[in-house]
Amino acid sequence: INVDEAVTQGVEATLAKPLTETIYLSSSYTFTDSEQKTGEYKGMPLQQLPKHLFNVDVTWQTTDNLESWTKVTYRGKEMDPVTGPSRNSIVEPAYTFVDAGVTYQLTDNTKIKGAIYNLFDEDINYKEYGYVEDGRRYWLGLDVAF
Repeated sequence: INVDEAVTQGVEATLAKPLTETIYLSSSYTFTDSEQKTGEYKGMPLQQLPKHLFNVDVTWQTTDNLESWTKVTYRGKEMDPVTGPSRNSIVEPAYTFVDAGVTYQLTDNTKIKGAIYNLFDEDINYKEYGYVEDGRRYWLGLDVAF
């Protein structure tokens, strides 16, 4: 939905810190408050914009050649206006994704990477959320520097 005028305000905080010589933590939190100032949904929050968004990422340098990581992302509930005469809104529930991956240094110039995104196969479907997110997916990559 296009909006002629809206106001958003919020706060974002980030923390990045080595916990040990081999474990690194990074995290961020975003709070966003929004309001549509004009149009049919005046006074309502912007569509599909959660008030709370949080992620934490832990990376472990397992060996000199092997690094593993895990990321947890929380997306808070969202308001989604319903089109039509009812002028109600749907509250889309919060959800959490967990992702994990590894990187292996094959040579000085070559890395192989693998990851599983949405590890627990959270179902984010159109009926409940108004949009679709991928289910569990697998990723494999090769980095070659020359």
